[in-house]
Amino acid sequence: MDDQRRLFLRALGAGLGLGSAGCLTRGPTERTPDAEVVTTRAVTDQPVEETPETVTTEPSEPDVDEQAEVTEAEARLAETTDRIMDELAWFATEYPNAIEAYKEAGDEVTSAVSEVGETVPLTEQDVRRLDGEIDRPQMDQGWPWNIWWEKGEKRWRRIDVDWQEPSEDQSDETPLAASDVERLRDETQAFADTFEAEFDPHFTGGKKERQFSKNTIDVIKRFNDLGDRAMVVAGLVRLFEHYEAVVSAAYVQKNLSNDPIQNRLADYMVSDADTIPAPPLFEVEYHQGQLGHTAFVNQQSVGTERTEALYQAKPTATIDGSNLESGQLRLQDVVEELEVGTSRVDRCYCIVSAWVDLDEKYYSSELPSQSVFVQRYRDADAAGTAHERLLDRDGVSRIDGTEIVLGDGDGTTWEPIIFPFRSESWYALSKRSGRNLLIAAVSRRPFEHRDGESEGSLLQRVLGLSWLRSAPDFD
Repeated sequence: MDDQRRLFLRALGAGLGLGSAGCLTRGPTERTPDAEVVTTRAVTDQPVEETPETVTTEPSEPDVDEQAEVTEAEARLAETTDRIMDELAWFATEYPNAIEAYKEAGDEVTSAVSEVGETVPLTEQDVRRLDGEIDRPQMDQGWPWNIWWEKGEKRWRRIDVDWQEPSEDQSDETPLAASDVERLRDETQAFADTFEAEFDPHFTGGKKERQFSKNTIDVIKRFNDLGDRAMVVAGLVRLFEHYEAVVSAAYVQKNLSNDPIQNRLADYMVSDADTIPAPPLFEVEYHQGQLGHTAFVNQQSVGTERTEALYQAKPTATIDGSNLESGQLRLQDVVEELEVGTSRVDRCYCIVSAWVDLDEKYYSSELPSQSVFVQRYRDADAAGTAHERLLDRDGVSRIDGTEIVLGDGDGTTWEPIIFPFRSESWYALSKRSGRNLLIAAVSRRPFEHRDGESEGSLLQRVLGLSWLRSAPDFD
């Protein structure tokens, strides 16, 4: 391929989204972590037969023969795409049950704390200490004294424990039975086990929960052995408040969210190149059989302010559609002609949006966007067959003599294609990568009409921000 063809990509403009002009808006949507994870539309209305198969959550290894034939960049693209699809499959199929099990485990801990707390024999002096009237520990004394609360808060009265009425008599027995202390240890460790079993490696936090359990139960045991009832109660309060908080909707939305997704999926999808100006925003709609999930995906490093700014900004493309002169356009509808359902496992529609506008200003009213459509198949041979079937369809054709390289150096080679939509010719890049069939840069603009755009704008500003340019190296 000559240099002119290799540089062809750099003639592609940032207006390569769905159509040649206009912007898309996303209507107000309530996003709650407790909502059911459902596909935004029926899958059964697709014109081709999809054969869903079980998708593992571990990256699929390319065949040995395939590895010998592909470049490093090609292999990384295939592996990363598989990882992305595996992660999306987990969110669509396993995340709801994982959240349910996680919350149930947290409820088990708070229930145990409530039951154990009811057995603590309080005295009037204990109550005065707990209310901060006498002998109040100072939080700045450090651990374990900082399990107490700020002056005047009386947090022990706010948790769901039916404390005993105080008496004047003081018992020589420990506030809690040894079996109750061990019960609390078992329940809190079981919570950490559940966290790791349900979320690892998609989310981290299991080790932190295990350490919190050990530290707090050790403190409770220490003061229990000393017969310090008020400090035992303070430890129980700390337990209850922690586990009530970590299973709350607010905590889940911030730390275990399925929309926006800010876990390792965002790292997979972002280009590994050092020159990208800022991590992009992705919007994905994933389907596996009758299951599906739609979400924003972005790295946490973009910060809260820029995330919130999304809801005021208008990407030039969204999953929900486009407001162009020709009316509402959805990526799912435009690429319908490019779907091949035989032996297909799952599929994903993706919008890549830059966080900066073309003048490199944040919080732009229009975020330049590009489209990616992924279809994953049983194996690489099935994907290759699907690609050939696609190119053999009436109205779908290669642009002869042209190929485009995405990425620096060797990069990955893509074929420009023409396909019909609503009696018009549309254009896109196509590629078989491992067991995936990739379609990108969908537009009604012919490639020869994009050569007036600024050099490298597509590569650097939009698709160049994604894994299609430079996939991560997982070695």
